[in-house]
Amino acid sequence: MDPALFAARCCRADDDLQESFDTLLMQRHEGGEKFDQDRLITELRTYLRKKFRFHISEWEPDRETYPRYIFLNGDKGILAYVRFRYLAGDGFREEDLEMPLDDTIRLVRYAQSRLDRPVFFISLLNYVDRMGLYFETDEQIKDRLYNDEDCVDRERGVYRPDIRQMGRFSELQRIWTELRLHNVRWS
Repeated sequence: MDPALFAARCCRADDDLQESFDTLLMQRHEGGEKFDQDRLITELRTYLRKKFRFHISEWEPDRETYPRYIFLNGDKGILAYVRFRYLAGDGFREEDLEMPLDDTIRLVRYAQSRLDRPVFFISLLNYVDRMGLYFETDEQIKDRLYNDEDCVDRERGVYRPDIRQMGRFSELQRIWTELRLHNVRWS
């Protein structure tokens, strides 16, 4: 399977995903097929633009901690910031989603005080037993950091997203459509 097909399958309706991924799982060789992250993100951005008219552009932020991508409306105004991660392997473990705690806190803090737009943390999962697009927003992460002790492992210095609380593509599509059509600030 090529990255364009994988990107398209990540953006199918959630109820279609399991059937689609069951078929893919039978087609994959042992150990899973891995893609170059930059190529996969490019394919995903292209698919989102063609299929849903979501324009995600790469930009060069002035700070290393800022997200590398922006979600634009028709007049090129910034609706949101996007940070992509591609994770792949033989068997999915929730630890695979972990992010460095200091970087996560820094980005959420910057989003709240300087970016003035939501930040979407999108994880593209490509495992033998789990595939798809999952996301959290800076607001969700901030809420978990304040209210859920289990989301932080201070000893190891990591933030642990909870995949059960993460959104899927259909929810992301709904949110981005509202942002684009109504220029609504979502948080």
